[in-house]
Amino acid sequence: MKKIFSEIDQAKIKIHELKGLNRGHLKIGCVGNHHLYSSLLTFHSQFPNIKLSVYDLKTEETLEKIVKSELDIGIVYLPVHHPQVEVIKWFSLEFFAIVSLDHPLAEKNLIYLEELQSYPIFLLPEQYVLRQTIDSFCNKEGIKLNPIVELSDTYSLLKMTLLHNGITILPKLYVENSPEFSVKLLKIADELPRKEVAIIYRKGLLSSTAIRTFIQQLTRR
Repeated sequence: MKKIFSEIDQAKIKIHELKGLNRGHLKIGCVGNHHLYSSLLTFHSQFPNIKLSVYDLKTEETLEKIVKSELDIGIVYLPVHHPQVEVIKWFSLEFFAIVSLDHPLAEKNLIYLEELQSYPIFLLPEQYVLRQTIDSFCNKEGIKLNPIVELSDTYSLLKMTLLHNGITILPKLYVENSPEFSVKLLKIADELPRKEVAIIYRKGLLSSTAIRTFIQQLTRR
């Protein structure tokens, strides 16, 4: 008899979880929505009645909105510390120097950052975490990279770099999601730190079936 009641209880839980995935709205803050392309489409195909809204925000903005319950999930760069927020480490990003196929450096596979000082450079603005990682390392090593243009949109950054036969520095993922660009990725020989990407959510919210399911889908990557 206890087994029967247990099975009934489990069935009720499953029905409740299915109802939780039949409607709703997930709001996601992300340091770059290219991290989510495949997961968004897969989740929508499985649960078409859940509305997905993705906001391209800096890490500190996403953290603030998670704490205020204005967002459900955040994709951010580490480190992140807040007593009301859970952090799940996701993956790390390696930086590459990116040039056009006819750039003078395109024949190389490996390059030192100091070699880039002689060429036009295009970078993200200084307030972006990826740029800060590059600047911090260069300052420590006495390397001076002076970008002639700074662009916050990575698609435009890549396009500007190629149009003017310059160089940019970005993680490989940004190029993989822009296959229309024919580029050469040069591995950076310096010990430039990788950037860690994490999933964050407000403590106590993992009871939400939609949030839990979306996070599970992300972490299968």
